[in-house]
Amino acid sequence: MKKLLLSLIAISVYFSTSAQDYIPLLQPGNFWQVGNYAGTAECDLVSAHRLNLSSDTSINGIVYKRFTRQNIYPVNDGPFCWPFATSPEVFETDIFLREDVIEKKVYQLLGEEEILLYDFSLEIGDMVDVMFFGEVDSESVVSDVYYQEYFGMERRVIEIAGPPFIFIEGVGSLNGIVTPFHQFIGSGSELMCFDNYINPVPDQFCVPIATSTKDIENVVAFELFPNPSSSIVYITFDSPTRAELRVLNLNGQEVFAQPLDSEKTQLDLSDLPKGLYVVSILSEEGVGVKKLVVE
Repeated sequence: MKKLLLSLIAISVYFSTSAQDYIPLLQPGNFWQVGNYAGTAECDLVSAHRLNLSSDTSINGIVYKRFTRQNIYPVNDGPFCWPFATSPEVFETDIFLREDVIEKKVYQLLGEEEILLYDFSLEIGDMVDVMFFGEVDSESVVSDVYYQEYFGMERRVIEIAGPPFIFIEGVGSLNGIVTPFHQFIGSGSELMCFDNYINPVPDQFCVPIATSTKDIENVVAFELFPNPSSSIVYITFDSPTRAELRVLNLNGQEVFAQPLDSEKTQLDLSDLPKGLYVVSILSEEGVGVKKLVVE
């Protein structure tokens, strides 16, 4: 069995394994929006950022993909809560990755050392070294391999025993592309959005980039209650124009949509599985976003 140097992931589902073409992780146009959370924070998140796949960089004769970073911040004053906006200011990072599409492996350069970040060829029973910040923390085993639809297409999913940790082909980790094992009790990181600006993922919800002060100020105010809810939810929305309501799961998939043409709307969400959802309202005045917990 293989023994590897790796790094994180988290989520699960089912599907039978079948042979399919490999989906590369480092494709031009890919970007990841990642939030850092803590259970003590008012809205869970304490910070967030966007990582963009950028230019090729040669280091010691090896070509790596370099990443750029943009900060994500709350539009309103106060705690780190929805709605968010992405800063237009772009920073270079020291994140350098390369991918071997034949071996289905992704490597990260940490200082002078190269580590194996992802191995998408893993099979059930393969041993894995779980890593934090480039250091081996513990050893685990691949418990399941299956295909599941994530972000617009069916992808190979590798489940590693533990919280559990999960690799998703072409995406990386639901804890962030370079932090696949960053999951602790009450804190860690989470993938808020994965998309490609060249070939956008259908029905994906990502934090928009603010291009001007007007973008930041045009936030639609609405009330959502009760929250959490197990069935009926009410939305009050004071606007002179029609608007569109969308409910998305954390995979960015639209699970509910309808027009809003009155000040108070009743929604029956009893058919939705339990979990965390994002509710957005789009109108001529702007966009409003809130989190919804379905119990």
